[in-house]
Amino acid sequence: MNVSAEFAFRAGQYLEVELGDDDRIPLSIASSPHRLPQLHLHYRSTPGLTEAHRFDELLAEGGTLAIHGPFGTACLPEPLRAPLLIIAGGTGGGQALGLLDDLLAEPPSHPVSLLWCADRSEDLYRRGWLESLDHDWLTSECIADARRDAANRGLVWLRDRAPTLANHRIILSGSPGFVYSAVDVLLPAGVLLEQMASDVFAYAPRA
Repeated sequence: MNVSAEFAFRAGQYLEVELGDDDRIPLSIASSPHRLPQLHLHYRSTPGLTEAHRFDELLAEGGTLAIHGPFGTACLPEPLRAPLLIIAGGTGGGQALGLLDDLLAEPPSHPVSLLWCADRSEDLYRRGWLESLDHDWLTSECIADARRDAANRGLVWLRDRAPTLANHRIILSGSPGFVYSAVDVLLPAGVLLEQMASDVFAYAPRA
């Protein structure tokens, strides 16, 4: 979609689309600010969800979408002064792709890694594109595993690498359950909460 000339945002932020009756649906911005006025939004229709049904109708109708934002603080450090790990769960991949799109436009001097976890392989909808990228500063790992326990292969991958992340910045995206599962792997390994950024910390805080 195209947005008005005055719209501005930082990589990693999201916006909200009006559905009517004061309802809104949040969508990650999956593109870099350098692409403005073009904006990429990734959306997955979820059967049985009222908000998704209404958004499906808006897309079918065409025309103009009313948006609000941008929102969110889980953005790229400017400049990137340390290695970066992006951890995404499910549709949180949209935010991760927006971050990568920005980094691809101006390659960083520090290594960047992406871990994208999903229940099913088909949910990793940009896996082929990620695997086609050939940059010495970038590595990516896509893991499909629907288990909700410590044996989940994504959490095992993270647990194996957590002791090496002492000097990393970490951005987490996805559902609160996914984000806090990753946090619970990182904290015992000595990774500080101050190293992590996630919008989940603001809209779904826990004690």
